[in-house]
Amino acid sequence: MNENNNEKKCIKCKEEIDFNAKVCPYCDTKQGGIPFWVTASCVIGCLFLLGIVLSGVENYDEDILDIPIRSSEKKKIEYTPVDIDELEEALENNAAVAKEKYNGKYFAISGRLGTIDSDLEYISLLSPTDKWDIIGIHCTIKNAKTRKMVKTLVKDQNIIVKGKITDVGEVLGYYLDIDEILEDNEEISSDDNSNNTDNSESSKKEKKDNKNTSNNNSDTSIENSNDNTSTTNTNIHVENSDNSSNESSSISVSKKNALRSAKSYLEFSEFSREGLIHQLEYEKYSNEDAVYAVDNVGANWNEQALKSAKSYLEYSAFSYSGLKKQLEYEKFTSEQATYGVNNCGANWSEQAVKSAKSYLEYSSFSREGLISQLEYEGFTREQAEYGVSQNGL
Repeated sequence: MNENNNEKKCIKCKEEIDFNAKVCPYCDTKQGGIPFWVTASCVIGCLFLLGIVLSGVENYDEDILDIPIRSSEKKKIEYTPVDIDELEEALENNAAVAKEKYNGKYFAISGRLGTIDSDLEYISLLSPTDKWDIIGIHCTIKNAKTRKMVKTLVKDQNIIVKGKITDVGEVLGYYLDIDEILEDNEEISSDDNSNNTDNSESSKKEKKDNKNTSNNNSDTSIENSNDNTSTTNTNIHVENSDNSSNESSSISVSKKNALRSAKSYLEFSEFSREGLIHQLEYEKYSNEDAVYAVDNVGANWNEQALKSAKSYLEYSAFSYSGLKKQLEYEKFTSEQATYGVNNCGANWSEQAVKSAKSYLEYSSFSREGLISQLEYEGFTREQAEYGVSQNGL
């Protein structure tokens, strides 16, 4: 910096001039501004840089424009048709292979509607052939359209679920994100139409026959009064049949479903009347629907008690009174429990042997101590002594 603050150097010739001078007295160069050549260079440089930037932005915009074009041309998802029984069989045979084959892929899976979540977060898809399928496929509901569709469905209805399998586990089965749900009514509709056609033809034929019978009887009413009586009885029978048909058609869908569930339960397990009602109520059927189903399922509760008694004896040892109490705990009546215990064919002395052996497997007993324990379980003194003796005490 200059020592004299009243002077400055000319921007061109570098001679010392007055600080306030506008023009250099030595070279006539204007002072106090940026030289023209500097300004011009800066402007040219800026324009050059601007051109580079604009060129880059133009290319970038083209890249941006390319993205939605490519997105709009995205390949349509193909859903591979598959039956749920095939999926479950693959999972049962080898969970690792099933996961490798199905996980992360899109499928259109046909099956039977199981659980409908009350919050419409998910549904379960079960096997239409295995009424006791409880694992199935956990189908997650992802949008409002699907929730609206689910509200129109009923449990056990045949449907087709389109979506992507997101996980496969050996215990919990398959998980799927729903894209779409379709009603699988073709076969049902076909059967219904066939039945309706058959019923319609049958009805027409019946009416025609009745009409002919009525006409024939009318023509011969004077000659044979017995024919009129026969015709009257036939008409009454037809009327009763129609009333029965109307009564059947008036049964609600929920009652029909409850009855179907009750029959299915009795196919694989034993229930008391009250126990089956509780099971149906656990499945969210109303008490009215559950009672209707149980009262119309056609079960013999004595035989159910007998089956239950035999089932208990397959995996555990019981005394006579102990097994009777167990059946009563399962809500069989005292009479039904007695029938089951009396007819199960058990040898109560041998049951005492098995029970004593079971106690000795996990604890130590004296002879009298083990006898007392067996008596506590309901065995008689003789049965208890026999059981203990047969186990070496």
